[in-house]
Amino acid sequence: MGFLMANIVGRILSTSTGQDSILGSIEYFSHALHYLFTSQQWIRLQRRLGFPARRKSDIALESVGRSPSSSLMLLSSLLSDTRYTLRLFGLVSLWTQTSEIIQTPPEDAAIHALEVIQLLASIVYQLLENVAYLASKNILPRRIIEKWSDIDRWYMWSARGLLIHMLLQLGKLWREKTLRRRREETSTSSISLTKSVDGARMAVKTQEARGLEILAWRKDLFSSSVWALLCLNWSYGGGIGIPDKVTGALSLLADSVVLRDLWKMDDVVGGFRMG
Repeated sequence: MGFLMANIVGRILSTSTGQDSILGSIEYFSHALHYLFTSQQWIRLQRRLGFPARRKSDIALESVGRSPSSSLMLLSSLLSDTRYTLRLFGLVSLWTQTSEIIQTPPEDAAIHALEVIQLLASIVYQLLENVAYLASKNILPRRIIEKWSDIDRWYMWSARGLLIHMLLQLGKLWREKTLRRRREETSTSSISLTKSVDGARMAVKTQEARGLEILAWRKDLFSSSVWALLCLNWSYGGGIGIPDKVTGALSLLADSVVLRDLWKMDDVVGGFRMG
């Protein structure tokens, strides 16, 4: 059992998508736990269950960043930096996606147009994030970068690029739903004309395939909607009212969809994942 799990984790980590998903999940989980353990609700629950209240030494450790809860935030920050570093090569993956879209475009013209605009938005997102991150580490000349705008605004504009990508993904999902309904109407008409055993079997297989397709569509809709909401919050300096203490939990919720699918896949194909 342990060998099987290690094999699955190793397989997932062998791809850029898998690496980002696992590191992101740990980052978001640590972020959420930090705010949970420091919340008044958690402290009251501990008291009701009979656990001793926090000692003065624990509060002192927390103030200098050495308590268990602050260690969780440090871990979250470390993993965030790791993912930023790994995403510095994201433009290479986007170049690969550009070739794929040009060589094998989707049959539907509307979906093709959405994917092209998505790709442009992703390039803007990744380019601005790379510049902001490298400047924040003083690798790029910060003084020159801040002549255009401060680092925080670079990150905000990067988030807006990602927001556009997610909104376009929602538009793409809506278009896919429209096309699926048209296919269902056509297949229903053709199957109704076939009353043989083979026709019945074909109907069952079609129904199963339809169920899997709808499930994948719903998961994509859920994940993209949560990411779009978070990106909208990150696109403004003061946010849109989502507290920082719940962004980790929301990110974990959205990322869990991708991680669960990767865990189930027999063959993981690497790629560039937003978020």
